[in-house]
Amino acid sequence: MKNINLTLLLTLVLLACVQSAQAEQEWEFEITSYLWATQLDSEVRVGEYSGGASLELRDIVDTLEMGLMGQFEARKERWSVYSDLVYFNLADDKSLTPVTEISSDLKQTVSLVMAGYKPKNLEVLDIYFGVRYAKVEIDLDLNGAIIDRGLSSSVDWIEPVVGVRARYPLNDQWSLESQLFYSAGKADYTVLANAVVRWAFGKKWSSTFSYRFSDIDYDDERGFKETSQGLMIAFGYRF
Repeated sequence: MKNINLTLLLTLVLLACVQSAQAEQEWEFEITSYLWATQLDSEVRVGEYSGGASLELRDIVDTLEMGLMGQFEARKERWSVYSDLVYFNLADDKSLTPVTEISSDLKQTVSLVMAGYKPKNLEVLDIYFGVRYAKVEIDLDLNGAIIDRGLSSSVDWIEPVVGVRARYPLNDQWSLESQLFYSAGKADYTVLANAVVRWAFGKKWSSTFSYRFSDIDYDDERGFKETSQGLMIAFGYRF
């Protein structure tokens, strides 16, 4: 919950900063909720210990304890504020032998909060700058008749992010969109890319169908690498 509150706070701060630079034109807002049918490949290192996992969509559904995914956008003239939040908790128990069991728990938060600007004479393009926050928590427990051992690791970091979004209208309802965001700092690099088909229906509603790719490389004594990709469907409301 603290991570979600941080995302909301940063979004409100950016919104206030952008509003102070604007003329008297009404703000337009859009809230979007989405589902990401992702497959996940990850590798974790804690000191001398390391391990990896490759999860298909069915594995993620079976082990999902909680998930939250959403976006918020505010736009006024050429300026905008954009935020994206992904949180999930995966947990699983497996029997290694009749008397030995291993339990795993993964919590991950990734949020983007950015200000955007649409350059003159480039109406299809938005340029973004802001911050990216990520946190990964991992707990492993090995329990059995003659062994009882646990291993925990938690890393979090915040770093600058830049990005671009291009939107190409096909008609009044349909448009094509591409997004690319890149950040580096405490992590070696983080990349997020989306290829989107957008459908606007009614006066306030929209739906998007997209393919999302995410790659995180955090490398120190508690290393973490993760690649996620898959289809995504979203529904948005404008007001």
